[in-house]
Amino acid sequence: MEERARFVFEYERDERTMTELVRTFGISRECGYRWLRRYRSMALRVWLNWNRDAVRHPNQTAVAIEEAVLGLRQAHMRWGPRKLKRILERDQPGAVGRRRARWARS
Repeated sequence: MEERARFVFEYERDERTMTELVRTFGISRECGYRWLRRYRSMALRVWLNWNRDAVRHPNQTAVAIEEAVLGLRQAHMRWGPRKLKRILERDQPGAVGRRRARWARS
């Protein structure tokens, strides 16, 4: 991220052309203009700390199910994934999705 900040500050100083800057930083012109657009659209503090990680993974297990599994797991350490899944399906029908995982097949 520090490299992006240096790039933007160099560009804002208006001493070098975009072509010179992208060549110096080893990026494409498209990437340089993208960095400038992001910098101008966000506050500096937000831009410097911008995280590109996904907020939520599409296959992520629901928090309630995770907590139920962890609770059962702590109570019954020797139970495996198949048994945990069957108990959860019995106690909370519909909470566990219809799609069956490879490891949980009967």
